[in-house]
Amino acid sequence: MKLSQPQKLLDLDTFLPSDGEDDFSMSYAENYLTLDIYYDPELPAPTRVKKSLRFFWPSYFVKTPFPGHSFFSCPDDRDLSLLSCLVEYKSSEIVDIANKMSSSANFRHFRLYLQSEGAALHIVAQSFEVIDQS
Repeated sequence: MKLSQPQKLLDLDTFLPSDGEDDFSMSYAENYLTLDIYYDPELPAPTRVKKSLRFFWPSYFVKTPFPGHSFFSCPDDRDLSLLSCLVEYKSSEIVDIANKMSSSANFRHFRLYLQSEGAALHIVAQSFEVIDQS
């Protein structure tokens, strides 16, 4: 699947410590997919901190190893400034398919690399929000 024009939406380095996340989990309920990202704060604290990304009305979700082979082809993903970011692809074949199959036709393709976990997440959904639960 071809992708192009990745746009930075959220820089994870703004809330993750320099060594990145420790763990993540995903859950689906009531038409949204929630990605919980756990990390140890840089300041001494008794417990881990969690930030969540909630994707509304998800249509597709793909988790692949990172680094590793991807189902998606995007030469612009070689830009290292996008490595620790949630990005949205302005052009995505999978979004074109999702929009043809749906009457609402306003899906967006999001991508996130969770480096310490070795995962690339691609999510096609209508929107997202950040939930601060620290």
